[in-house]
Amino acid sequence: MAWTALCVLLALWSLAWGIGAARGTTHAWVYCFCGLILLACALWARRSAIRNSPPRHL
Repeated sequence: MAWTALCVLLALWSLAWGIGAARGTTHAWVYCFCGLILLACALWARRSAIRNSPPRHL
């Protein structure tokens, strides 16, 4: 759940700075690019955590 929350937060971060870059905010592309890199890392960690978790038996 924490990885999902982090992914949502980083997606919003990248989206907000992407909008700022489109509006002409100084250095917004740098923040948007950093947010996208961090989002990719968080998605990879989330996918790895799900894949490596033990199977759930009911």
